[in-house]
Amino acid sequence: MQVPDELEDYYTSEQIAVIQQYWSIDQLGIRNKILHIISTFELNDTLVCNLTIMEQMTNVFKYGLTESIPGPFVFNTESILRFIIANFNRDSNNNNSISGKVNNSLDIYPLLYNLYDSLIVSRFSEPLISESMVSTLNLIFFTKLEIIKADPDMIQSSINLFSSILGVKPSLLISPSSSSQQQQQQREQAKQQAQHRNDINNPDTTTHQQPQQDQQPLLLPILQFTISNFQTNEKFVLRSLSTFWTKLINLRKGSRSDHMMIKRLFNETDMGQVLTFNLIKYMLLTTRSNLEYFIDVLRVLIAKFPVGVSNWLKNAFVELNNERQIQAEDQEQDIQVVDVNGNPDVGSGGNDVRAFKPIANSEIFIKKLLLTRGNRECRNVIKDFWLGVNGLIDY
Repeated sequence: MQVPDELEDYYTSEQIAVIQQYWSIDQLGIRNKILHIISTFELNDTLVCNLTIMEQMTNVFKYGLTESIPGPFVFNTESILRFIIANFNRDSNNNNSISGKVNNSLDIYPLLYNLYDSLIVSRFSEPLISESMVSTLNLIFFTKLEIIKADPDMIQSSINLFSSILGVKPSLLISPSSSSQQQQQQREQAKQQAQHRNDINNPDTTTHQQPQQDQQPLLLPILQFTISNFQTNEKFVLRSLSTFWTKLINLRKGSRSDHMMIKRLFNETDMGQVLTFNLIKYMLLTTRSNLEYFIDVLRVLIAKFPVGVSNWLKNAFVELNNERQIQAEDQEQDIQVVDVNGNPDVGSGGNDVRAFKPIANSEIFIKKLLLTRGNRECRNVIKDFWLGVNGLIDY
């Protein structure tokens, strides 16, 4: 029941006007009936935690997000946000439920992330999106962080959501307060006018203005979360991480202040150093098939911050070799321990031996990398270095 992509090929301008008028009135209340059906399903914990049913409910909302004219499935942003928030709150409101129901409710999170992702991509310019961004992400991401960290599908869904935001309106993440600054100012002015009238009418009443709460910065904890997941071996998570960091560093869209914020993030904080260290550390331990996702991020990092990345790489290898030396010494101490039968207890000897070997020729590697300036040759330089560190040959 979706409208064709090329609307003008199917309807005349007069027909489009009639359709718009019909659905703006919605005299039969079709949209309200659809919402009522969805609400009825939501009241049943067993049904709403069924993945097939939840997928169909989210599809009902998603179908209308790409429509260019009103229709039965074109719901307002507030209704869709209310649905997302209510279902993310479900496990919080059912803490006493049996574990099976709670686990099922967690399975629907990726579907809700995907719906919120689609909502932002299609309606990022609406004031309600920017106004609700902080509170919504606090609910669906920050309060669920421990749960998300334990589930690769939820990790990927959340990272994909952040990538989509960077692709359409980066300021929603980078500077959420400025995105809705005008609306906030208008509300504050209205409050001040109302308070002024109240003071005039009640001169003997003393009122105390509530302190304004600072909005939690969104970007930094999100960056920390993404960096911590470079240690995963899940290909689909690494692919999402690569997309997120490539979009953030390149930042194709966004205001001038967004671009300045990203430059300051890498030039005036330790974010570049932290990112580079984790990229190098886990790149050298990853499999050959996952190597490309690390390479893509390093390429844009070198191209965008050639001066900073030189120092970041040098410091990363120093820190990494120190870390490996400590791990190697701990490994040797574990081997010296004997069990009750007098046999050597290898302790952590089962760990990946690649994590204990010192990394040689890092200076030459850095020079070669910088010479590529992030071009295609960069891929070959990184691949050859990875093979050498891991004692492998190309095939």
